[in-house]
Amino acid sequence: MRLVRPHSGSTLLLGLCAGALALTILVGACGSEAGPSGSRTGAALVEPTQGGFVYVEVHSAHQWSNLRQPDRGELELWAMFVHHWGGEREDVARRLGVLVEEPQVAPGTCVRGAELFALPLGDPDTDAGEFSVELMDAGMVLFALEGRSELLAGEAYPEVLPNVSGHHYRRTLALARKSAPTRRVSVLGLGGRDVSAFELAEIRGPLELRWTSVGGWSPADGPALVSARDPLELRWSPGQPRFDTLVRLRWRAHGVRAAGELVCRPERTGRLTVPRAWLSRIPIAGVSRTVTLTVETTARTSADGPLPGGVLMRVSQSDAVTLLVVR
Repeated sequence: MRLVRPHSGSTLLLGLCAGALALTILVGACGSEAGPSGSRTGAALVEPTQGGFVYVEVHSAHQWSNLRQPDRGELELWAMFVHHWGGEREDVARRLGVLVEEPQVAPGTCVRGAELFALPLGDPDTDAGEFSVELMDAGMVLFALEGRSELLAGEAYPEVLPNVSGHHYRRTLALARKSAPTRRVSVLGLGGRDVSAFELAEIRGPLELRWTSVGGWSPADGPALVSARDPLELRWSPGQPRFDTLVRLRWRAHGVRAAGELVCRPERTGRLTVPRAWLSRIPIAGVSRTVTLTVETTARTSADGPLPGGVLMRVSQSDAVTLLVVR
């Protein structure tokens, strides 16, 4: 992926440096009080590291009918221009709710969702004081996909983390076609108060994804009825070996039984067999348990960008169907 920057980044660099200098002076004037630019140890001011990066996500999702509502699709677009004091890029991104890497699951196996991450994503009670983040103004941001373009303005980041301020770019769109092509994706920033104009060259993402068989059932026939006592045979199309593919089985909390998920990585392209031993881990209260079955294919890339830490980009397609799992 190639980054083209029509304008120099000197304005941004000068702004960041001036901001850091102003914060240093402010902290020095306030005695022992510490701000995002540093903390005092005796009489010495300890300046934390600063960094910046861009995160971009494009996700097209399709959901088969579950009898209560027809087939539907959504397109999610998200971009953040992150300037942070303290913390490493990946750690900061995790606290902002970014899936920095795909779950580490061996091919042909399944893992409980709770076992995948050591720390919750975006948890305000987890080491919240280790870093401070300003989400920067990049003006209008244009997402260009095949057959459609969306121009996004910044909106206030939700007040879920006490050390994060600023704006991000996020929109979820209902899709009349029930999915959006992500084979070619481009992102352009028109330039704003903090970030110069930039353009990301075309990124190749996965093809539109569909379930073709779930336990011998066609997803077009509505929710599939499967037994936890038998292996679950799954098929989808197209198989895309050059992209990362995961299958997820998720269930909501019911009574005293907690919500949960299984995450599986297929060993072969376009198919997976979930063993009985794993299906039996789905808690069933009464006769059946409703489970959402999703297959997702993801392309990731990184490149230089308008901020020093570069650009992290994730483009994905998913398809979901409702299961009724019986004993």
